[in-house]
Amino acid sequence: MRLGPYFWGCISVLLLAWTGSTDAAERQLAGHVPPAVNHFQAVERLPGTNRLHLAIGLPLRNQGVLTDFLQQLYDPASPQFRHYLTTEQFTERFGPTTQDYEAVINFAKTHGLEMTRTHPNRVVLDVSGTVEDIEKAFHVAMHVYQHPKEALYYQKTRLTLKMVVHAASR
Repeated sequence: MRLGPYFWGCISVLLLAWTGSTDAAERQLAGHVPPAVNHFQAVERLPGTNRLHLAIGLPLRNQGVLTDFLQQLYDPASPQFRHYLTTEQFTERFGPTTQDYEAVINFAKTHGLEMTRTHPNRVVLDVSGTVEDIEKAFHVAMHVYQHPKEALYYQKTRLTLKMVVHAASR
């Protein structure tokens, strides 16, 4: 049995689907349940004591400015052609804010998830937790599904997330 790549892919981009708000409102996130899962037959619930590892991704800031920068970076006629940024410069201009990263860390800790690794660019936070804690944190039910070649596990419902994300970082 292995973890469905689409489930973890969606967790890694979980916050990319987040719409910024200063309210601690509950939001349903879309686009993370692969259509193929609808064709799989659920075999059983994933045991709540199983431990899973997640990578929670945060969105980059200043998307329009980033798009323009990348176009100039690869345009031989641009004065910015091949003027690459250091990791620190990129993080400062486009990475999630320290405040947003701390909000995700607090969300994870509050929901019983263990931080396993932080990243200097603040784009990803690695955590682990039991299936039970993950289900409670994201309001999902994890099941084992039969795939023609192997058993996979996914959630079929939309993720729900309740936390404060500051609009200034969008």
